[in-house]
Amino acid sequence: MQQQQRLLSCPPSAAASPSTSPSHHKNQSVTGGGTAMVTSNSMLPIIPIESLSDVDILKSFVRRLSIFGFTTRQQFEEYFMTFLLLINKVYDENMVDQQEQFQIRSICLEAIMELLITYKSFPIVGNKLSLYHHTTRWNRINCDTISLKKLHEIQLIISPLNVFYHGNLERNLKTDTVIGTHYFGANQFDLNFIWQQMEVSSASRQSSIDDSDSVNEEILAAKNSSTSPEIVAKHLSGVAANTAYRNYQYFTRQSGVDYKSSSQLIFDVLMQMIEQNHILILPNLVKFTEICENREQIKQIWEKADYLKSHIPMDDTISHQYLIYLLCKTKGMLIPSHLEMLSLESLIKNYLKSSHLFVRCAALNGLLSLLESYSKTNTTIGRLSDELIRLKDIILSYIDKHGLIEESPLHCSDLHTKLIWTLNFCLMEWTSKLDPHCNVAYHTKMTVSKLLKKTSNEQIYLCILHGLERMIVQDNKVSNVTSSGGGGSGGDNQNQMLRPAIEKLALELAKLENEKFSIPALKLLLSCIYVGSSKQLENTELSNGIVQDDPEIIAQQTDKVDILLQCIKTANEEAAWIYGQVLCQMIRDLVPPKEILTKVIKEFLAINQPHSDVIAMIVFQVFRSAIDSSFLQQLQDWLTCSLPTFLSLPEQKAVWSLSVVFLSASINLHLMKLFPLLLNGVKAATATVAASSTTATTTPLTPTTPTAAKRMSSTKLGHHEIALFVTSAQDFYAKLGTEQKLRFRDAFKEFHHIKVYNKMLQSL
Repeated sequence: MQQQQRLLSCPPSAAASPSTSPSHHKNQSVTGGGTAMVTSNSMLPIIPIESLSDVDILKSFVRRLSIFGFTTRQQFEEYFMTFLLLINKVYDENMVDQQEQFQIRSICLEAIMELLITYKSFPIVGNKLSLYHHTTRWNRINCDTISLKKLHEIQLIISPLNVFYHGNLERNLKTDTVIGTHYFGANQFDLNFIWQQMEVSSASRQSSIDDSDSVNEEILAAKNSSTSPEIVAKHLSGVAANTAYRNYQYFTRQSGVDYKSSSQLIFDVLMQMIEQNHILILPNLVKFTEICENREQIKQIWEKADYLKSHIPMDDTISHQYLIYLLCKTKGMLIPSHLEMLSLESLIKNYLKSSHLFVRCAALNGLLSLLESYSKTNTTIGRLSDELIRLKDIILSYIDKHGLIEESPLHCSDLHTKLIWTLNFCLMEWTSKLDPHCNVAYHTKMTVSKLLKKTSNEQIYLCILHGLERMIVQDNKVSNVTSSGGGGSGGDNQNQMLRPAIEKLALELAKLENEKFSIPALKLLLSCIYVGSSKQLENTELSNGIVQDDPEIIAQQTDKVDILLQCIKTANEEAAWIYGQVLCQMIRDLVPPKEILTKVIKEFLAINQPHSDVIAMIVFQVFRSAIDSSFLQQLQDWLTCSLPTFLSLPEQKAVWSLSVVFLSASINLHLMKLFPLLLNGVKAATATVAASSTTATTTPLTPTTPTAAKRMSSTKLGHHEIALFVTSAQDFYAKLGTEQKLRFRDAFKEFHHIKVYNKMLQSL
């Protein structure tokens, strides 16, 4: 161990022996005697390449790479060639035994694959803080209707991780989106993206041999593939304007890394070593398949996997988990023929019978690739292709046997559960439209209610909720298409009939005290609400944003407003602001202000309301909507009649509340800009004020406790609070009619002994 430390801290001269040193570490110099001199504490020491034959030192070197990454093409090539040299090196068995050689090659292969995978990251290739490109197998949801545009707007209030940006359901759903993922996994890219990569790679390869037109090259590549030209043309046209691929090309070109040559080198090494040491190569070959851009390489990988499946004993389950995934993934990328599909069908069925969960997970992941491949290349008009029917039967048979799996005490089974649910939702989206007898949606509804109410597994909870939410939004798009011309299918009608049940479930889940579960349920609830209110939203848009009265829909929405108001009361501060902003947007889009004014004011004046600032924000939005709806006269009548209720509150609470409603009812644009200051004042209203009028304390108190209420009533008002109250009252009073002004004065005269009210009356 001491020798290793000396090698890391005091490396020999680079002239004496080759060494590995990232070229960006320029804080290091070499003296005339060959001794490395440290010129900065941030220097990373050189490691002689001979020392990397020591497994512990090699691990330290790889760990350095995993922390710092690389920043230039030269660094990438230095790392790459170092690991490649160690893989191909012939070791003296007296110095390095077989077990250590296996470890060295394993570590180096993993490091090289990590280097190549890092090429798929952005915005800076090689930076370990970058995200990986991810393209989901789902079709992107386009905001091409009023309801979806409004839904997109309100979903962004809650979180950028919403139904419009969901990644694949089997991924880490707390962090991963189509914008980027934090780790690279199976099915990282959808097949449209992969096919486009292949076509571009094929075209560039042909152009280096012949300068013929690129269109002819694509046709030649299609003819040489197992795919018919019509299918390839269909996909080429479908992905021509793929924004994700253009983004990928932009970032990779900026890096300057020669990915094509590097991937060809490691591919040759993998193919040479796989038969002698398949245990070492297979896991890395799976990683390579995920990032491969060459159709010919994919064909060779499939041929090698097909050969190995009959030469590796079945009791070697670890190797067979990689083989079944490779067979399915590569054929999904190449689009198998009918005979090849029959062969794969029998293989998948056998692997799904395995007693090892990791083997079944690999088979399910491969099954996802095949299902995606056939669903995107289905040329049968009006019905499912024979291959899709066979895959659907395999999936339904497996689900019938194992059920839509609930929770398991085994942590490793989370992936299996998510894969089952992913396949279930894929069938609902890809096959139910063409299969009127498909009853997947019904079985899903029967299972989710029980599972979601009792689960404590956040990942499985999110997987199911995201799938349900996508189903709701997609059914809206289908219903819009069918209503404009075509006829609806049985599967779609069944899904739409389940929306009320899903909405009811989402409403119950939104009441959960744990925000990790209630906020995702709120997203599902909003999707149900906005999809179900699409006609009303269109009518509102045609009426210049004035919410139209639809008694049935309004009755449903006001019930949900009651529940969301209750959620604000029980939520923490962060969640309460989310609920408040969502309610404000709903009031703008769906709920006439006169329907909820009394409810909102009741919550605003409630003594046990811990989030008065949030309710004040909602009050402001209700008043703005009322004014936009030409409801100002009635609003003024209501406020002047309600003044005694406000004035009965403790002085500071009453002054702040009246300032809120006066500013909310104002049409003075300059005065309205002071409202955010008023929201901040609610914290000051519950804080202890210093004796000096120029110094304010910053210690907030909780207004829900009795002691806090006493402090609110005993705390003196500051000059700013009084000035804001008087100014807003003057503005409100100036807009009143004669009778309204009389009621206003009479209400405050009963409290003229209070200085702030007396001052306000004198200023009128």
